[in-house]
Amino acid sequence: MGLLATAPHVAAACGDTLPSPQVVTMAADGVQAAAAVRDGRFVVGRPLPVLVQLCAADAVTLLRFDADMPAHRHGMNYRSTIKALQPGLWEVQGVLLHMPGAWRLIVEVQRGSQRQRLTQAVEVP
Repeated sequence: MGLLATAPHVAAACGDTLPSPQVVTMAADGVQAAAAVRDGRFVVGRPLPVLVQLCAADAVTLLRFDADMPAHRHGMNYRSTIKALQPGLWEVQGVLLHMPGAWRLIVEVQRGSQRQRLTQAVEVP
């Protein structure tokens, strides 16, 4: 069964097919996104491969994936890289959350001529 396969006539929710025990979902203006560490959870101090699935009625492209800690007013110390895997699915390499606490995942997308930003809080032990 493929990574994004679903049963016939059954629409999976955005992110339901990602291979991870922790899927973080977010939505804004008709775009849904799901982010998940490939086969794992968001943890401190280790570069993580994060899968990002975008779900929308029309074409959407992942432009940037980032994370910050609003309470501490800082982001990640490293810039991640994005690789397209298949339509609607990307792998982000080098996501390094360097301290425990409340992080905000940030997904920036291109939808037609518009850029959109989706965010979601995640607690990292």
